[in-house]
Amino acid sequence: MADSSLFRRTPDWTVDQVRAYMDQHEPEEYTLLDVRQPEEYTRGHLPGSILIPLGQLHQRLDEVDRQKPAILYCRSGVRSANGAGVLLNAGFEEVWNMGGGIMAWEGNVATGTPEAGMWWFQDARDPVDYLSLAWILEEGAKLFYGRMAEQFAEQDAGNLFKSLAAAEAHHKDTLRNLYGTLTGKEGDPLSPEEVAAYDRMEGGMSLTRVLEWADGKKAVDVLELSVAMEVNAYDLYLKVGQQLEQQESRAILLSLAQEEKVHLDRLNEALVRQRP
Repeated sequence: MADSSLFRRTPDWTVDQVRAYMDQHEPEEYTLLDVRQPEEYTRGHLPGSILIPLGQLHQRLDEVDRQKPAILYCRSGVRSANGAGVLLNAGFEEVWNMGGGIMAWEGNVATGTPEAGMWWFQDARDPVDYLSLAWILEEGAKLFYGRMAEQFAEQDAGNLFKSLAAAEAHHKDTLRNLYGTLTGKEGDPLSPEEVAAYDRMEGGMSLTRVLEWADGKKAVDVLELSVAMEVNAYDLYLKVGQQLEQQESRAILLSLAQEEKVHLDRLNEALVRQRP
């Protein structure tokens, strides 16, 4: 059975801790990584930082020196927290997320999301257990996007959230079929009651808490959280898919990973259109 113990919190540093570290070390001793989009980076970035957009991080891990501590930042600390999780799951040892992001660096208030920065880690579990986890997260994401489609119905973001909710429902259909292939059983991996009891969504966050947080928030804040969610989902499907021995099942999960990557790219495009 999947459970939330598969998620850990990304280590955070405050802006003051990052400043102190940078004052005490030479720039070549660490990596300062900006995971925002190029348009955001062009508007302004921290001196000495290198740009690797979050959606490209999996493919560009070789550009990050594993021998150096890595400090990641973004607009508010949400995307960079999940970027730090990607590095940790890839075997990097010294990784910190700058809480509050560049907004906090500039003295502005960044409203962090509940449980933002949760990242899933690999464990020695059966593939069916991971499917159960994915089922829980997809249902949570579907409900979240559906609610956001209603909240932003009068804005362009509303249509995007509506289409993402439909895509998550399609992913559940795919997972149901894969569950049948792997177990020979018909039906869902978990009952609706079990899914509701876990109260989780992509990113390992509590659906209830995130919906409470999102109420009244601006589209830019919700879009940024959604980007982080999709990175987490992409990471899960990519890594678990690579572990499966059955070629057909492996191909299905890697295909789902690529679909999550498409969602991620669409969300990033929408995020850039939201001027600060």
